[in-house]
Amino acid sequence: MTALNAGIFTLVGALLVALIALAIALSSRPEQPKDGVTARVYRVRRAYFVVLGVVLLACLGLTLPRAPYLAARSAVPPDIRVAVTGWMWTWRFDAISGDRVLVEPQNLTIPAGKLIEFSVRSGDVNHGFGIYDDQDHLLTQVQAMPGYTNQLRYRFPAPGVYHILCMEYCGYAHHLMMTTIHAE
Repeated sequence: MTALNAGIFTLVGALLVALIALAIALSSRPEQPKDGVTARVYRVRRAYFVVLGVVLLACLGLTLPRAPYLAARSAVPPDIRVAVTGWMWTWRFDAISGDRVLVEPQNLTIPAGKLIEFSVRSGDVNHGFGIYDDQDHLLTQVQAMPGYTNQLRYRFPAPGVYHILCMEYCGYAHHLMMTTIHAE
């Protein structure tokens, strides 16, 4: 799907939502009030509804093109592929492709600025594969599920130490399920 198609679908969806809202507003219109104060309240309420609808549609139109979904489906091949398996209470990195990649028992060293594709799965129960920076800000995440492989693409912006934490309670040692990625 191209950005143009996504924009067209967004516009059509927004118009449909606006038409449905207009139909609901017209069909549920109360009798016209007889006194002046109530009539003004109804006019203010209608104006508020219109302004709120326009603001929400503008926010949708401004933010939806920036959503990461189109970039995630990009045909650009990753620089490095890493297979990640979550096991009770550890992460294991396997099947590495690409150059300058070093795997230790629970650490991974990769080049910064390269597009990395993580193929994430679980060998036992559901886990959450969350990548955090050194100040514990969540950068990206994906679910690790048994019997299914999720793809996560991420480009580490700068050299440094990044932390992998499990984001879904997976048992009594859940809090110990962490490892590091070193970007050089």
